[in-house]
Amino acid sequence: MTLQSQTHDLSKARTLHSLDATKWLGNGRAYWLEWDHPGETPRSFASIVEGLEWVRWPQFIKPGSTAIDIGTHSGDTTIPMGLFAYDQQRRKKGAIIGVEPNPDLHKLVESCYALNEHIAHFYLEKCAVTDRDIDKIELADHGNANCNGGIIGDYNDGLKEELQKRATTTYKAQGKSLESIVNSYSNKIDPRDILFVKMDCEGYDKEIVRSSASILSQLKPTLFVEWFAWFSDEDSADLFSAIEEIGYVALHPGTLQRVDASGERLSDLTCVHASRLAGLER
Repeated sequence: MTLQSQTHDLSKARTLHSLDATKWLGNGRAYWLEWDHPGETPRSFASIVEGLEWVRWPQFIKPGSTAIDIGTHSGDTTIPMGLFAYDQQRRKKGAIIGVEPNPDLHKLVESCYALNEHIAHFYLEKCAVTDRDIDKIELADHGNANCNGGIIGDYNDGLKEELQKRATTTYKAQGKSLESIVNSYSNKIDPRDILFVKMDCEGYDKEIVRSSASILSQLKPTLFVEWFAWFSDEDSADLFSAIEEIGYVALHPGTLQRVDASGERLSDLTCVHASRLAGLER
């Protein structure tokens, strides 16, 4: 398989990565299309998967389960989710719902999903997660030529001003609540199979947590939430408050020890519902 393939749209791909997937599938390979974006440095697909294993994703994404990837980007985390959700014993695929509002990525992601249809049932939602269904919202980048967007959240004045000053590109997308997204797949997945939700939305994650409180409290999936690097102490405290408000506890992704807003600054948090802490293996 080469980048000259006629089957898939690879026009925005820098590299087609191929990974031996025997460990998860029993045999076969997994593929990832790396976005050819000047704001991103080349990455190894193997190192991405190894990093996700280090933060224990396979512990939470059980064989045959469903996971949701909010901030799918190029599929660099979605495809590993599919590997972790594959039930090798029963030869059964899990289901992965990717959510990505950036139109620059949609064809690339669709091709990436098509290349990996033997791994999981992949579904792409071309929208942002909002508190209610909205026909159009405007998102802005962070001065990185539309590599990542997400400036629609409630931040402190200083961070808000900094984000707006850096923004160079905006685009419009549909907004859907997480509950609407889940309900739209009622004929394809059992909501009780949703065991893991990842959020990587450049600080907007805390708004998603709050707006999705009802369905998250009902299903109680493990959450993997970005702790935005630009957050002030005030914003960080608000992120932890949003997590606590829905009955979750924030943990260190590597050690699964409890963390708080005043402790070691991490890039991400693993969040587990308080009712499920007792059965958590450390």
